[in-house]
Amino acid sequence: MHLTGDARSVQQRHYVPNPDARALSTNNSRTNAEIFPNIDSSIFSKYIAGIEETLDNRNYSLVLAVCHGDPEQEFLAARQLLGMAAEAFIFSGAAHLDELTETLTLRQVPYVFTSIWDAESPTPTIGYVNFEIAANIGAISRRERAPPAGNHPRSFG
Repeated sequence: MHLTGDARSVQQRHYVPNPDARALSTNNSRTNAEIFPNIDSSIFSKYIAGIEETLDNRNYSLVLAVCHGDPEQEFLAARQLLGMAAEAFIFSGAAHLDELTETLTLRQVPYVFTSIWDAESPTPTIGYVNFEIAANIGAISRRERAPPAGNHPRSFG
């Protein structure tokens, strides 16, 4: 590959573009943020890896923060990340301060709540419906315990 003098100089100096300068000139930081209540469970590592891979494939970066289940701390972390020009947010669960959603809405920053499904929510949610899962598990369990129909040694028919 033939490099021009400028490109060769950039390569030799191991230049890395300044993300702050790029954000100022393009009005785009290409950074998404996720604020977790905790990262104690190993399931979070797979979850984070999946999100990071998806964002990386689209040339976005992921910044993580942990709020220890404290909505006030979550709001403060979100404000700090907004100051770092985060363009979108992912939050876990349904319990968040009104100030959080108001701030993001006012700034027109997209956000989503995960680990919860609420079809009626004005905020996008990604999750599951626990009572439906429990009902399905119960139905499967009952079917597995039920004796087969017809002549069975314990049948009285």
